[in-house]
Amino acid sequence: MGITETIPETPPDSRLYNWSMNKDGTINSKAKKLNDSGSGDSKVPGLKSTLKNGIKVQQGSLLAQTDWVVIRKADTGTAIPSNIQTWRDAIRTKATAMEDAVDASSSVTDVAKLWVTYKEDEEGKTVKSGILYDWPELGD
Repeated sequence: MGITETIPETPPDSRLYNWSMNKDGTINSKAKKLNDSGSGDSKVPGLKSTLKNGIKVQQGSLLAQTDWVVIRKADTGTAIPSNIQTWRDAIRTKATAMEDAVDASSSVTDVAKLWVTYKEDEEGKTVKSGILYDWPELGD
């Protein structure tokens, strides 16, 4: 009948690779460039710039949740609660650590290790690794 079974390959992480699938299920992939290329209007952001911009956007979004407290302090002099100030400081510190980790990456493989993952060790305990997007929680 001319029917052949096709078992497609598992696509690579599209955050790190540009890829396409052939009719036979095989994949063509190419790692994204780590650093920016081009210049001026034709500048193409690399993986590092894209990740760092994403970190800045998330940082801004998280801080925006408590900006009202900072504005209230400026308007009325009402103190910023210590838990909120501690959290805001921790957000900034964590963002800097994330950006430093991205800058220190020298390959796509290094970048892949930065995303937070959870695995069980031999004793059945959950172990967390990675740093990207592992933001501090606002405590009471």
